[in-house]
Amino acid sequence: MISKIELCNWMPFKGTHIIALTKPFVHIVGQYQRNEKESNGSGKSSILQAIYFCLFGKTQTSLIHGDETVMYVKLYLDDGTIIQKGTDGAWINGEKTTNALINAYSERILNMTDKMFLYTHCILNGEIKGLFELSPKEQKQFLMDISTYKQDWEGLYDKSKWILSEVNKKIASYITRIEFIDEKLELVNISDAHDTLLQSQTELIAKEQELASFNAQEQDIFAQIVALKSGIETCKNTIHLINTTKEQQQAYHAKKKELTEQSDKLTADLKNYKSITAISNDLKLANENIMSVTVKLSGITKQLQKYKVSNGKCPILDTECPQVTLLKEKASEWTTEQEVLTISLSAFTKSKDMIQTAHDAVFSINQQLHSISQSFFMLGDAPEPPEDVNIYLTKQSDLEQQLIKLEGAFDSDFKERLLQSITQLQQRIPILESTIKSYNDYSNEKEMYDAKVSSVESKKKIVSVATKLLSPHGLPYYLSLKLLTTLEQYTNEFLKFMDTSVYITPYKVLNSMEDTCIIDGYKFKANDEVCPVCNNKREKKIESQITIYSGDRGIPLDGESTGRKAIFFTALRFGLMKLLNTQGKILIVDEVFANLDDTNKQKLLDMINHASKELNIEQIFIVSNDELKDILPVTVSVTRLADKSIIA
Repeated sequence: MISKIELCNWMPFKGTHIIALTKPFVHIVGQYQRNEKESNGSGKSSILQAIYFCLFGKTQTSLIHGDETVMYVKLYLDDGTIIQKGTDGAWINGEKTTNALINAYSERILNMTDKMFLYTHCILNGEIKGLFELSPKEQKQFLMDISTYKQDWEGLYDKSKWILSEVNKKIASYITRIEFIDEKLELVNISDAHDTLLQSQTELIAKEQELASFNAQEQDIFAQIVALKSGIETCKNTIHLINTTKEQQQAYHAKKKELTEQSDKLTADLKNYKSITAISNDLKLANENIMSVTVKLSGITKQLQKYKVSNGKCPILDTECPQVTLLKEKASEWTTEQEVLTISLSAFTKSKDMIQTAHDAVFSINQQLHSISQSFFMLGDAPEPPEDVNIYLTKQSDLEQQLIKLEGAFDSDFKERLLQSITQLQQRIPILESTIKSYNDYSNEKEMYDAKVSSVESKKKIVSVATKLLSPHGLPYYLSLKLLTTLEQYTNEFLKFMDTSVYITPYKVLNSMEDTCIIDGYKFKANDEVCPVCNNKREKKIESQITIYSGDRGIPLDGESTGRKAIFFTALRFGLMKLLNTQGKILIVDEVFANLDDTNKQKLLDMINHASKELNIEQIFIVSNDELKDILPVTVSVTRLADKSIIA
């Protein structure tokens, strides 16, 4: 399996050390240079620790020799694979990898996990007990994990208890609803309700027939009354229409008079002005005069401006003009003409404003006259003269007198009482029908909930059985017992070589009773023998503790000597390997032969040899002091010097 081990600055081994392995049995011993009889602390167990480190371990500073900075362990496997771990990381066949991948590779070649390797094939630093070093809870969980029926039993148990609790809640809710329905049903006497309904329906039929007979007798009177009321209403509408027409005539004549007066006044005002055409011509002439004066005034103003700017000089020669006297006279004329033009412009402007005012007034009067003309058009012709209103007033009075006589002949109170009676019956019958329907609905609902309770009770029985099976008293207990019985059988097959045996007890049943129900968690009272919730019998407590006894002395293994413990727990490891069918190829045994006499050393070695064949173990690493020197040849010898260890 492992053909060579290479160590570099590994724990006590300084520098590089190579261990070639050619035999299936690798016997490692150690000694001190100063005292060959002393072997503890020489470094022999460090070789086994190096194997475990390379397979599953993590790099720690405590594993590096002294002050060295580089450390690694290499394992050369017989299939050519090289595994390496150290301060520079993890490697497989010279390629960088991770610790996790090497651990996964180790699990594959060993056919087991790191934890399983320590429980079965690997005894390091005298940790012989392995699995049985764990707490009772961890032992129990391990047995459940390796069971053929591997399950999360505690999780299933908790889930089953939860389901049972939910079922109980559901039953309680159903019962609460049934009790509510019973209260509702007690409020109604269903027999009386049916009788009252039948009586009311019969009475309603009779009243409706009586009303139909009354209606048949009074039909003519009602028809006449309707006709009279219609005639009266027609008279009222006609009278209203006549009065409305009179009001419209009055309004028409008043409006026409008002418009005529407005038109006459505006026509008289219009005579005070010229025609709109004449005014427009005057306005045009005024604008032309203003424009002409404005042009002349602008020209004279520019001439005066030039004169003032030149100050009497020639603008080309910049000297006094020879015609300066004539120029001054001309400027005086321009000034006089400018004043005359300015006065004319002011007069023309005022004239224009007066003409514009007249124009606006005429235009406004024409607009108002046009509007009045439109109003006359919209007013139209006068309404036709209405009929004589007195004709319809007389007719209305006659019809009203006839109506009074007919209404006096009709017994309206009798019909009103009859209608009230029918209305009351029509209101009562739906209430009775609704009450009976509600009663029937509640009855049906109760039957439904009774069926649900029955169904859920059946389910509760099934869940209760399942919960009991999943409890510590059920399948987990049975499966643990079965596994431990098989482990005991396999272990004793190996202990035949030691002329002894073991017997294993599962979880111990105590005399004290459980404090809570194993099914639904009900807390028992002192004298309870069954659970009042699920009717389950109160169980005795179980102590979660596996106890292993030696067959020849009948005492727990913890009470045995160190040497006998090594024998028993080594055999238990072999039994566990066979139980799990581990198929591991390597066995590491660190100092289990100490404290044994020569006879038991040979027997234990024979048991290991048998186990290697029985369990298909190909390579065995054994570390001893000097107790096997006459039985097993030494493969590797470690010598401890002053500051390091070397391999001979």
